[in-house]
Amino acid sequence: MNEKYKSNFLHASEQWLCDGYSLIVRYTAVDIADAHRLLNASFTFGPRQVAEYAAFDLRVENFRAGQFQGLAQTKDELLNIVQLAIEGKIDLNGTIYSLEENFSPDFYSEMIHRNRLTHDLHLRIGTNNPSHTIEIDFDQVNNGLRKSAIPFDGLDDLLSWLNLKSPEEGIRSPFIEIRVLPPIDLLESRLSMNTLSVDLTAHLNAEIGHLSCGLRVFPGKGIAARKQVSDLFTWTPSTDVLQTGHAEISVENADRVLIMLTVGDHTVRRYWVSDPQKARNTRLLATQEFDSNLSMIRQALFEQRESRKFEKAISALLFMMGFSCGMQVEDDSPDLIASTPNGRLILVECTLKMADWARKIGKLVDRHRNLVKSLDLIGVQIEIYSVIVCGLPSDQIMHRPEELQSSKIILFTKEDLLKALDDIHYPVPPDELVDSLSAKLSQKDFFK
Repeated sequence: MNEKYKSNFLHASEQWLCDGYSLIVRYTAVDIADAHRLLNASFTFGPRQVAEYAAFDLRVENFRAGQFQGLAQTKDELLNIVQLAIEGKIDLNGTIYSLEENFSPDFYSEMIHRNRLTHDLHLRIGTNNPSHTIEIDFDQVNNGLRKSAIPFDGLDDLLSWLNLKSPEEGIRSPFIEIRVLPPIDLLESRLSMNTLSVDLTAHLNAEIGHLSCGLRVFPGKGIAARKQVSDLFTWTPSTDVLQTGHAEISVENADRVLIMLTVGDHTVRRYWVSDPQKARNTRLLATQEFDSNLSMIRQALFEQRESRKFEKAISALLFMMGFSCGMQVEDDSPDLIASTPNGRLILVECTLKMADWARKIGKLVDRHRNLVKSLDLIGVQIEIYSVIVCGLPSDQIMHRPEELQSSKIILFTKEDLLKALDDIHYPVPPDELVDSLSAKLSQKDFFK
């Protein structure tokens, strides 16, 4: 049951939630006789009022899906909603939908991943019981969604909009997922000639006294390169519900500064800010000239969920890491082909969802084998590597490690992409990185 995940989440939620938070709920469900069963649902609690999320409730036969936004509510009301979700239930306009009739909860939390750069509060409520039998005519659902008052191009389009799992995927039993966004967060930061400028945003009802803002200056000078600066912020209201904090901080010998934000007992964000005038990676400097702070690349990697933009962002990231990288025009080819300064070749397939997994792995194996044969025929002997880049966190990637190991395929996950961006100012030389990943690939615990 992993009760520790639940207790840690509730403790953190008590510290972060405050009067005036809003709520967005997205869900899929099925009506079974007199019972209302959830397929999956997500709750997102945040300090901002997000007006563009219009409420809707679509029904096609016994299938039901939709979203609604709860306006500003008291902390006690929000905690009651959280508690109901932990019991496997949600209240949809007075109708209770539940995961199971005799619910035996199983909990999981992304908060166990300590090296995340962004740290919202997360809890997934599922069950160890097998998924209940769900009779849905998916063809009928697809056709009905295209004819609905708010038309969607079938179930895939709807679920992509809601960012929910398909009941057809069969990856997990039904579950509810809760996220609580921080009451105080980083808005903007700049580092120039040993002066760090930091802007924070906070809910008006947030406990500013619970904020900790720690700095680590690199290369800095000894222990003085580490300091706490939360008492240096000046706070002013910015909207009806938000306030802004600003601080100008003198730092010494600063090429980069790690900003560590904590609210209460829980980390909000770890963020490296660099002085562009001191950056040593010329490829990064060139990229930043046209994509300040790499914001467009970050969106394509972690937010937009568009496969072509994801591939372009991976190509740009590889370029900044020191690889020579090209996107292919021919459809029947790897998404990317990269090379190292020593002439090694890397075939790269990119994916944002598990539905593509088997197809991508099969293509990588075939294309690697075919390229080796073709080069052998003309007497060219070079090292060729295969990489699959998946935009999902490692715990959401359902795969058999031995399959990748036997096929000598290197896996890059969302965590690896975040680390690569974190290290982009001083990247590991491409050939050293390939050597390291290749060595790990032969270790039995590489994918654990």
